[in-house]
Amino acid sequence: MGSAVVVAACFLLGVGALEDMQTQERIFLSSLGLSGRPRPTGSRQARPHVPSELWRMFRRPESVQARDSE
Repeated sequence: MGSAVVVAACFLLGVGALEDMQTQERIFLSSLGLSGRPRPTGSRQARPHVPSELWRMFRRPESVQARDSE
């Protein structure tokens, strides 16, 4: 949940509801094997490495590319 939604929920439902939501989120994340919320990094180096075998599977043969460009 976004922080604005959490703050709005706190005011509308009370502090007890906020604690319940945080507990539910913590239980949900732990059931997924996570210790916290995943966060986007924005760095290209942070992306997982793709094996070259996978790139070769999706690469078109050069002869097909040459025919398409004619």
